[in-house]
Amino acid sequence: MLKAVSPLLLLLLAACAQSGSDDYPAAGRQHLRGFFASGNELQAFQLCGSSILIWVDRQESELGREKLQAIQEPSCDGGTTCPPRFGYVEIDALVSGPCQCGHASKFQRMLTVKEWLAASLTPPPDCPHAEPRYPQ
Repeated sequence: MLKAVSPLLLLLLAACAQSGSDDYPAAGRQHLRGFFASGNELQAFQLCGSSILIWVDRQESELGREKLQAIQEPSCDGGTTCPPRFGYVEIDALVSGPCQCGHASKFQRMLTVKEWLAASLTPPPDCPHAEPRYPQ
């Protein structure tokens, strides 16, 4: 027999369901899918369907870095006024807490990319791109 569910409980459950897409990935080594954002003083990752940006620490020696050529566009002549470019990627990365260093200090998490597994200007249908929320 089903019991009545409290309206407050239903509200809380609905709020959790709506905010779930903006959760940070768990700390540790992860296979992640989403969007790599690059621009003037910006290297960030955005999970599929999430508005949160995560700082990307690139060493330029990661495995598969040649795959990024598929999402790189010609340089913008506007310098600091160029908008960030977003391309779909799959990465093997180490997720850590914030780094109190340079531009990364504005972000709540940081990714150290171990390998670029895939890159494309066209994301798969199950990976929507949300409007990014830039840290202040």
